[in-house]
Amino acid sequence: MKHDEFVEKYNIKRLTYINFTNDNSSLLSVKIDESPSKYTDVARQAENLGFILIPRMESREYYKSLQEFVKNCREELKVKYDFLGEASRDEFLKAEGIINEILDEINPNWNIKQIVVLIHYKIGTIISYIPDNSYNKISDNSLTRNDARNIWKAISSGKSVCSGITAIEQNILYRLGIKTRELSSGIHSYLLIETEDGNIITDATWDLANTLFDAKPNYFGITYDELMSQEREIANSHRLKEPPKNVIGISDEELRNIYYSIGIIDEDFKFPLPIFKRVQEINLGSYQTLKEKISNFFKMFINEFQNESTHLCETRSIIQQCITELGVDCRRITTKFVYSKKDTQCIKPYLATHIDNDEMRNLFFLLDADRIIEEIDLQDFDDNYMVHRYDTSKPFWKKYLKREKTKKQELTPLLYT
Repeated sequence: MKHDEFVEKYNIKRLTYINFTNDNSSLLSVKIDESPSKYTDVARQAENLGFILIPRMESREYYKSLQEFVKNCREELKVKYDFLGEASRDEFLKAEGIINEILDEINPNWNIKQIVVLIHYKIGTIISYIPDNSYNKISDNSLTRNDARNIWKAISSGKSVCSGITAIEQNILYRLGIKTRELSSGIHSYLLIETEDGNIITDATWDLANTLFDAKPNYFGITYDELMSQEREIANSHRLKEPPKNVIGISDEELRNIYYSIGIIDEDFKFPLPIFKRVQEINLGSYQTLKEKISNFFKMFINEFQNESTHLCETRSIIQQCITELGVDCRRITTKFVYSKKDTQCIKPYLATHIDNDEMRNLFFLLDADRIIEEIDLQDFDDNYMVHRYDTSKPFWKKYLKREKTKKQELTPLLYT
């Protein structure tokens, strides 16, 4: 439809909002039920079009049509769905490009399990978890609470929360005609997927670190009872009032066969875990001190795992495991997200790692999402970094400063920063 015909049909002087969904509640928008690609001339000439409301679940063909429409819109356009957050025009197009790259990898002869395994794996490579703390005032993020749940903004930024990650997985699977249902305990969200053999439970959020670092997934194709046993009462994150029915489990052998059949693992049926292979090599090396070994690990990590290191939450757990493998008692390892004292709004987190032994007690290893690792002295760290401004807990490193001051008989009380 031509722009002038559109304006005349809807009797509007200035087009600002288009609604492509089945939701008729918006009084300010023009409602369109047809394919978005039919309105590319409208998109090109609507100088005041600021928002479009789009469906959360549609076919791949529909989103290709929508992509064509958005390409022709002004750069200032905002894309919304379910009124959750906003993605810019460029964020939407970038995210659609990423989704289409994933979909293009799918073999048309694959069964549902094979498809779901690939999507589960890919989620770990494109998304990093961010705690939903901007809502409960423990932490701020550049993403607002709703933005983290906007599929396209989340994919474009590479950051989301559990319900956003579930929504992304659902959206991609829906494009392929695969039926899903979100499972929510009230504090956590994961997915039930219908396959040829029965329903399977997957939790892409809790598997992010495993899939990112090419390890065997722990939360794919397990039964609800296995999930409860595996969780071991960790905040009851997966506990449901009404557990799903007709849930099947996928054995270790079947899982490895599926991963092999789609080319993620080799004929040895072992998950690569390249970072642990490098840790084993470091363990076989000759070092004068444990500090030298740990420093060498961090240098290797930042050089060889640059993409993975930008996923700070997932990196946190992997670093703890690796340092344990390098001979450090896990009880002596502390990791913490901290912020520069100049960053008063706590926008950019750093991952700080501290090892409590005589050799490294006065040292922090600091990692940021720009792939920079540095070793920083305890006093310099305290002078320049802080816990989040809403975090009421005492910074754990203060006790080491106090210990140093006590040695020097400087007993001035320490203040929180």
